[in-house]
Amino acid sequence: MKSYSFVESNLTYKVNSIEKNVLSAHTYVMGLFKDEQTIAFHYETLLRESPAVFLGNNFRHVYKQFYRDLNRSVTSLELANLINADIGMRRELFIYFIEHPGEQELTDLVNFLHIFRGRLLQMDENIMKSYLFNAYEFERNYDHSHIYLLV
Repeated sequence: MKSYSFVESNLTYKVNSIEKNVLSAHTYVMGLFKDEQTIAFHYETLLRESPAVFLGNNFRHVYKQFYRDLNRSVTSLELANLINADIGMRRELFIYFIEHPGEQELTDLVNFLHIFRGRLLQMDENIMKSYLFNAYEFERNYDHSHIYLLV
């Protein structure tokens, strides 16, 4: 929620729910890998339980907004399966990143997360890439070093 609040307080233009999520998730992931204690906590949590435990209801709300902004409908079953696919993908990508340090840059991980999510949403990949570009610009222009995920 800190990353969403940070993005909302610094946005200077109107965005849809997908771009807002990319901006917020980018800030969140950068904060997640800011220090060894946070990385270790997140890794242990991912190994112990599915992120669906703590992300499931939030993702349901977020994905509904995504589909509204895309002007598409989705059945309840499709929505549940898309959320599970996203959460599973996210979990496995994070675990792989942590277990294979130096194999890829953090920016690659962030890009993969969003490009693959865009594919799940059947979005034009160039639109997702423009959202990612905006997220990197946002990060460069606004200091988010005060956002810590473990307090």
